[in-house]
Amino acid sequence: MKKSSKALPDDIRPSKVEAQLAVLLDDKAFRGRVADLMARHEAAIEISSPYALPKTDEEAILRTFGMSRDSVKVVNTVDPGLLMGLTIKFHDYYFDLSLKGRLNQVFESLQT
Repeated sequence: MKKSSKALPDDIRPSKVEAQLAVLLDDKAFRGRVADLMARHEAAIEISSPYALPKTDEEAILRTFGMSRDSVKVVNTVDPGLLMGLTIKFHDYYFDLSLKGRLNQVFESLQT
């Protein structure tokens, strides 16, 4: 499979997702729980995206969570089924910022 050299549109770049995360994670209690989990366990954050994220984008996501590469292991999984956006899993927390997740929410709301 030949890799495309086209740049991704700005509306699906992780920098847009980082802005969404900043809004979601502006919660001191959440940051306290994350710090507590990191102190007690080996921390790992799983990021699924439709393409391999560059290290700079991974680090931007970590900064949004108040983490660094020194304190957490990053696992980036390529999931072409996401189409756009990404999902982030950290212990019991799951953030679905993908187009697939948003479409599922719309379909569920239409069914109720």
